[in-house]
Amino acid sequence: SAVRSAAKCKICELNFDHEQMLLQHMKENHKPGEMPYVCQVCNFRSSVYAEVDSHFRAEHENTKSLLCPFCLKVIKSANGYLQHFMRHQNKGVFRCSKCRLQFLSKKDKMDHKTNHHKTHRKPRQLYGLTPGTKVS
Repeated sequence: SAVRSAAKCKICELNFDHEQMLLQHMKENHKPGEMPYVCQVCNFRSSVYAEVDSHFRAEHENTKSLLCPFCLKVIKSANGYLQHFMRHQNKGVFRCSKCRLQFLSKKDKMDHKTNHHKTHRKPRQLYGLTPGTKVS
């Protein structure tokens, strides 16, 4: 039987015995509002991998595009998807140390870390504005 841990990090999916250990982990490893999982079609983002996966299936199912479960790359053809998927299987992968994604090149991993592991909050001056307000 699978052992249920007391607490799980929703970003990198590590399990912890105590809530306190999870809080410590969050403080040391993640930023407030960190959302490293991004839909490459529409830039929907989340702290939770499964949310981007289900978002893609729900919102982009009629696009014929396929989503790589390893790196969330969107691939337009079944053949291209198969080739990409096989590269993940055969190649030494570049794992992100801060989430569950893994990449085919060091550059892709570094781009991901630079662009997606930061705080995602509205700039203070945008608080209180109703959605759709034109800001110039």
